Amino acid sequence: MLSLAVYLLVVEAGGTPAAAGLTSGSVGAGNALGLLIQGWLIGRHGMSRVIGVCAVLCPAALIGVVASPTAGPRTYLIAGIAGVSVPATTACMRVLWTVLIDDQRARASAYALLATSFQAALIIGPLTVTGARYLGGAVCAVVLAAILSGVGGLAFAVSPACRAQRPPRSGPTGPLRLSSGLRTLLAGGFGSGIALGIMVIAVAGARPALAGTLFALFAVGELSAGLVYGATFRIPVPVRLFCGMAGMAIVLALLTVGHHGIAAAAFLMTIGGVFAAPVAIANSALLDDVVPAAALAQSYTGVVAAGLLGNAVGNSAGGYLTEHASVAAAFAVGAAILACTAVILAIRRNTLLPAPLETR
Repeated sequence: MLSLAVYLLVVEAGGTPAAAGLTSGSVGAGNALGLLIQGWLIGRHGMSRVIGVCAVLCPAALIGVVASPTAGPRTYLIAGIAGVSVPATTACMRVLWTVLIDDQRARASAYALLATSFQAALIIGPLTVTGARYLGGAVCAVVLAAILSGVGGLAFAVSPACRAQRPPRSGPTGPLRLSSGLRTLLAGGFGSGIALGIMVIAVAGARPALAGTLFALFAVGELSAGLVYGATFRIPVPVRLFCGMAGMAIVLALLTVGHHGIAAAAFLMTIGGVFAAPVAIANSALLDDVVPAAALAQSYTGVVAAGLLGNAVGNSAGGYLTEHASVAAAFAVGAAILACTAVILAIRRNTLLPAPLETR
């Protein structure tokens, strides 16, 4: 939502598409970097302080972008600060679930709700920008983002669960140690992020008038399936991760032809969301097995950051492919990337098995 709103703001203010892209890219890159920084700070100082500061800094930086959307390097810097300071509430909730919920089945459902809600927000966000822009232009969209980040961040920071959380005494004091399992999850998150980034651009290029509806169907499929997976499925989590990616690869391959028909595209996007659900859930749930509790915040933010960076790469690749090749080629490349990622995960599946703390 934020990157798109900032892009439109710069364009409406008279900036060039290149300048708008740099400003939007500054937000996206800052967001990925900010997740890593906030994860490290949360491990040292606790959630409430870090999220509270970010809930003030992010809206202030966004207002700064609104005040000077075409100031060149200064705008890029302010946009980067806004991205860095987006409150990492999702990462915090991931850590809190392990403290608040003891029952394994209930915790699995909580992971499902958190993971699928995050992924759905990445798709529903552009629809919100469209509505806000219709009401008051891109300025309205950016101001709305500032309000949401500030109010949401502060509400989370003062919540009882967040205030009661304290950083573990054995928490990380330096860079995150990349275990073999965490490296596997980072690779999977980056690969699937690239494919989803390509898919977003390809869908928008194939069906620009219906893109919002198709993304909403993808989100509905992901949210609905995610809750079912989390509550009832007994398939080992690494197997869910592999099957989800393989299923998404098949859906993207079918979209190379299916995007020509409205009904087929709607059906395939919904099924794509169904297969995306176990991927999002598994990436979160497997962290309990491959990293120590003290490193959960850093590890989760790292996996999310890898996905965001993958999305950014995928957006750029998708734009190039749809312009210089075809929409079908973009879908095909996305499918190939997902298939390769699934193969890598299958080869490295043993790294995702639970291991003693001292070997993680």
